Amino acid sequence: MSLYGYKPKTKPALWVQLPQRGKTLCEVFAKEARDAERQRQRDERRRAAAEHFALARQQYKEAKRAAAATERIIATRKQPKRIAQRSASQKLRTAEYLAARRPFLAKRPNCEACPKMTGANPLVDAKPHPATDIHHKRGRLGKLLLDERHWLPCCKQAHDWIHRNPALARALNLLAQPGEWNRYEL
Repeated sequence: MSLYGYKPKTKPALWVQLPQRGKTLCEVFAKEARDAERQRQRDERRRAAAEHFALARQQYKEAKRAAAATERIIATRKQPKRIAQRSASQKLRTAEYLAARRPFLAKRPNCEACPKMTGANPLVDAKPHPATDIHHKRGRLGKLLLDERHWLPCCKQAHDWIHRNPALARALNLLAQPGEWNRYEL
C-alpha cells in the first residue's frame, strides 16, 4: 500500500479495512485458512479413493488368478462317478415286481380296499370298480416287495386314503401294525 509514493514499514492492524477488498485482514486470513482446509480435505479424499481403487483392483486380480488356478485343478481332477439311484439288485427286484404285478391285477381286477373302508370313509364307492395300484400291507423292503401274501389290489383313491390315515387303516387291517412294518416273517 503506497499512498503518494510513501510505503509504510509496518503492516496495517488486523481490524483495519483494506481498500482493495473491503474486508479486514482477519476475514481474509480466515477465508484463506478455510480454503486451504477444504483443499486439504479434497486432496485427502482423492488420495483415499485412489488407494481404495488400487486395493480393489489388486484384490480383483488376485481373486481372478485364484479362480483360474482352481479351475485348472478341477479340470485335471478325475470326476467322481455318480452313485446309482438304484442298485443292480434293486433294479432286478423292480423288474420282477413289474412282471408279477400284471398277472396279479388280472387275477384280482377289482379294488378290495374300498368295500372294507365304506364305514370309515363315506366318500368311498362300495360298488366294484377296477384296481389300478397294489398296496403292500407290510411294506416293500427286501423280499416283501415280491411277497403276494401281503399285496392288496386297490384303486388310487383308496391307496392314498390308506397312507393318509394309517391309524384307521390299521384298524381295518389294511396296514401292518407298527412293529410288523417292513419285517419279513415266514
